[in-house]
Amino acid sequence: MQEHFFGCKCGCLQHVTMISFDEECGEVYVETFLNHYLPLWQRIKTAVKYAFGHKSPWGAYDCTIFKDNDVPKLISLLERARRITEQPQNNATGAQG
Repeated sequence: MQEHFFGCKCGCLQHVTMISFDEECGEVYVETFLNHYLPLWQRIKTAVKYAFGHKSPWGAYDCTIFKDNDVPKLISLLERARRITEQPQNNATGAQG
């Protein structure tokens, strides 16, 4: 599995996004750091609510603004994934001969 790191235009290390690419099946995984701005007790309260099924209407996410020089790298990665997933699969049980 190949890992590619993309930093944010703002330069904040907490906005780094890691994109992993599995060349065998063409799957792309995106991982983003989730910030924890709240004090400890508020985070514990949020965790307990989450454990009991409460869902925030806003979710728990942050963002990354891709740098201009990272865009071609991202496009290349996604095009490679598309080529792999669009390849005809050899199905041994359905082969006609």
